[in-house]
Amino acid sequence: MEKILKWNAEFARNLWLEFSLQRLVAMPAIILLIVVLIFTNSNDTEQAWRSLHYFSVAGFVFIGLFWGLKNAADAIMEEYNEKTWDWQKMSIIGPWKLIIGKLFGSTIYNWYGASFCWLIFMVTAIEMPQPENEFKIGILLIISMISLPGLMILLALQLLRKTDGRSKIKSNSIFILGILLLTFLSNIFGLGMILNEDHVLHTWYGIKLGVIDIVLFSSLFYCAWIIGGLYRSMRAELQYSDTPSWWMLFIGSNFLLQFGYFFWNQNYPGIAALAVVTGLLFCELIFLVYFLFFTDAKSIVNFRLLKNLLTHKEYRHFFKNVPLWLISLPVALLIGLLSAVFFMFYPENGKSDNIFHDILLEGGAKPFLFWLSISGFVIRDIGILLLLNFSGRSKRTDTAMLVYLLLLYVIMPLLTKNIGLGAAFYPDIHVSAPGMVIFPILEVSIVMFLLVKRWNEISDMVLLKEGNLSV
Repeated sequence: MEKILKWNAEFARNLWLEFSLQRLVAMPAIILLIVVLIFTNSNDTEQAWRSLHYFSVAGFVFIGLFWGLKNAADAIMEEYNEKTWDWQKMSIIGPWKLIIGKLFGSTIYNWYGASFCWLIFMVTAIEMPQPENEFKIGILLIISMISLPGLMILLALQLLRKTDGRSKIKSNSIFILGILLLTFLSNIFGLGMILNEDHVLHTWYGIKLGVIDIVLFSSLFYCAWIIGGLYRSMRAELQYSDTPSWWMLFIGSNFLLQFGYFFWNQNYPGIAALAVVTGLLFCELIFLVYFLFFTDAKSIVNFRLLKNLLTHKEYRHFFKNVPLWLISLPVALLIGLLSAVFFMFYPENGKSDNIFHDILLEGGAKPFLFWLSISGFVIRDIGILLLLNFSGRSKRTDTAMLVYLLLLYVIMPLLTKNIGLGAAFYPDIHVSAPGMVIFPILEVSIVMFLLVKRWNEISDMVLLKEGNLSV
């Protein structure tokens, strides 16, 4: 323990808190008891091995993943709520040691329990019809045990950015939000699920891969980037500043990863592959823009700082302070524009049975107009939330914005469905070209006018206060 303490004090602290003789004995004893029950209640050995195999997966998911996610969320939130997080940030511990201490230390007991289930899974995999695939699933479980709690800690660190230190954050809310986020991310980043291509995308840049190989490879890629994101977020918590070059590298590498699954695919020749991949990346980035925007601080002080840095041409300091959503938005819109152009020239022999079917069905200039409509509504939503934050009553603005989004994208379209005004609230590719463009441009113009007006009012108030202080 003394050597571990010298190596990583945070990891040693978690070991001390999580392990006790009673807990060390209880976990294997309970698992052994369940194993005995399975064997005694099975009709034959084959059924016992199969039941034990499925039990080991369920045990790993419950102990390692669900319980591990909860402990990972608690690792940050408990320290923040108990006012010890700031003290820890002022210690001499570096970002990598803090990541190891939080990611593996807080879930060390989950690793302990899940390791028994994993060993049972790997042993019983020998008796399964395709043991090589089961072994790959075993590796996938280990990767998930690292990436999913890591994503939960990343979410907790992101939410800390918008807190003022006076109110507590319930870890249960982080856990529930994390589960919802993981579910959504698995859908939006799952190419086969999106494109109805579960058993077709078997190559990556011409290299033949099985479905499990693709899932394993993609999971390893995103796991590495989650660790990279943790490092960057932990550096930010320790008051280090970085340019968003790492974020641009993630976007670029994510594009290359996904494009590889369509390269040399006969269903998506040439421009078709570029259209689909850029379309997918556009959807992913728009989701990330909304997520980062909601979870980031939106104080007008930060925007005034960015404005001053640009005015004085301090571009490096600007990029060190600019929020990721503000970097991601123009990149997303540019990629969306490229996607629209590619869809306008989509080859006739390209596969169209996917989520982009309606865009391909309309054809012509509709992809470009649809991109323009989406861009307008995204900017409108961001502008409304900024208006709420720049108001004198900026508490619970994110909650209010969620209510507005519910009104704009669900309730109002349902109320106006019979009179054909859905395009006034959300992008609709089935309406006429003027209707697709006029509404978002009009709404963006109104929101931008109000936003600039509010900005000038606040700037005048600041100048007035500065003038009074100088007097």
